[in-house]
Amino acid sequence: MKDSIVKDCLLVIDIGGSTIHSIILRPRTSTFIRFLSAATDRSKIDTIINDVVSAASIRFPISTRVLGIPGDISMPEPDGTVFCPPLGIKINISNYTTSGWTVVNDTIANSYFSLDAFHFNLSTRHSIVTLGTSFGFCTVCPSDLLGANFSRCDSYEYAHMPIASFELPLPATDHPVYYVHDMFSVSGLARLFNIEISAIPGSVVKLSDSIALAKVLDNPCAHPIFAEWIVAFLHLIVRLLQNELQVVSSVIVSGGLASLIVSSDALSEIFCKKASEFPALNISLSITKPFSVARMSQ
Repeated sequence: MKDSIVKDCLLVIDIGGSTIHSIILRPRTSTFIRFLSAATDRSKIDTIINDVVSAASIRFPISTRVLGIPGDISMPEPDGTVFCPPLGIKINISNYTTSGWTVVNDTIANSYFSLDAFHFNLSTRHSIVTLGTSFGFCTVCPSDLLGANFSRCDSYEYAHMPIASFELPLPATDHPVYYVHDMFSVSGLARLFNIEISAIPGSVVKLSDSIALAKVLDNPCAHPIFAEWIVAFLHLIVRLLQNELQVVSSVIVSGGLASLIVSSDALSEIFCKKASEFPALNISLSITKPFSVARMSQ
């Protein structure tokens, strides 16, 4: 490992639209511990973060803290707040930056949970796509993550871009599709099958019961539409990467939808079959596994 690697332990908290994940890494000894996964409570974000820090600090020498926020952190409001669409609330990031935290976009924080999916090829760039409550996209280098050096980590706010601008072969739907997250998210996929969804005012629409989507997708009759959705998704990733395909070693898909696909042999087979038609992407699925311990090869 290089000298730039963080000393002692690195704590990362990723605030997702549905779940808050946290991870502790010991970069110098090449070990990481995924230790907490909790449902996101919009009214208790600060309390949950403080509880995680307190619990982690008892057992580990935390020298670096990274907080992932689901929003555009590059342009906070004058009062230091950032609106987080998946949560429908504002979070005051200045409270964290002034107390020693490094605040990043949640897609970058989520990348820490995919380190094993990179096969620990630390020196190359990878793209992470998050398919969950919303749509996230970033490009990172694992060695930068381990060093908490985010100057070369790029996150993009594609979720709210007009989807028509990408000229994708979208599956037919009776529901309006204006933005990327309208199609490529848990709720976007649910809408294809007319599953009832609920919304938080001012936020990305959420699925009221994700189990309903899993049940529908388990039916072989749904597989042709799902395959169309996957093809459109793969075309989108090609458009987003554009000329970067030559410098990105792999594309990792994470988030709630990735976990749903992995949990089904039939859906995994469809994904892999369609992905094989886009070999330049070198795309694969990754799932977050709380409470596991792994060792990284150097």
